Amino acid sequence: MAHRSPDLRRSLIFVAGADAVAQDQALGARPDVLIQDLEDFTPRPLKETGRSRAAALFAACRQAGAMAAVRIDRLADGGLLDLDAVVPARPDLILLPKAESAAEIAALDAAIGTREALHGLEPGTIEIVPTVETARGVLRLEAIVSASARIRSAVLGAEDLAADLMAPRTREGGELAYARARFLLECRALGIEPVDPPYTFADEAGCASEARRAAAAGYRSKSTVTPGHVAILHAVFSPDADALRHAQNVVAAFDEARARGADRVLVDGLWIEPPTYRRACALIERAEALAAASAA
Repeated sequence: MAHRSPDLRRSLIFVAGADAVAQDQALGARPDVLIQDLEDFTPRPLKETGRSRAAALFAACRQAGAMAAVRIDRLADGGLLDLDAVVPARPDLILLPKAESAAEIAALDAAIGTREALHGLEPGTIEIVPTVETARGVLRLEAIVSASARIRSAVLGAEDLAADLMAPRTREGGELAYARARFLLECRALGIEPVDPPYTFADEAGCASEARRAAAAGYRSKSTVTPGHVAILHAVFSPDADALRHAQNVVAAFDEARARGADRVLVDGLWIEPPTYRRACALIERAEALAAASAA
């Protein structure tokens, strides 16, 4: 499997760290990224079982064409022991829960680096993905992201963030609207890929609606806890045939207009100027990259 760049990771599914059946179901959904959750999804009595499953699970991920990821505990809560167990299995991504400070990111970076060297991995092989699940984390995002060159994306939480805001969790997600918008804006400004929070209700219609709103705002990926939502996310976050055809028409018309000295051109009632042209080019490139990643 080709390593997917952050912008091509349309679906990231969290799965219980010690539950082999749930892991098989998640892989069967063909996610772009599978996250073995050794934090909230793994009860303390099952931690060792979860850790011991990492090598086999990560190998299964790669066989299935998914990137292998793991969410560890915070370093003070057993995260270092998690790292001891999972780094030899070579995860692509390590997620840090409830990220709130540059110091904890720097400490995680150093801890991963030590273990990469110990196990013969190229320095910087493993990415860090902060999961931002508190108000403090949202407010400190720039410091968090700037603390390590390993960070290329970040995940916004839903349940913990709503609880921290003292807001009831709703299907419509209005309680997280400001956090979502701010998180997206800051991630784009910082040059990393934002991952929209999971839709933690079971219904597929609600997941599709929320994913479409996220895509319209500028998100290109979303996390989930439900295997049945993966195909929905892939459909929403992949350019469809109509969008691709329109983008190709825009590019062709604008190129022709520029060749004859015009500064803009009308396509389907919309004046096409350089920003719209660049967006159309980006959509075409994304469609081609997704096709290549799926074929690898």
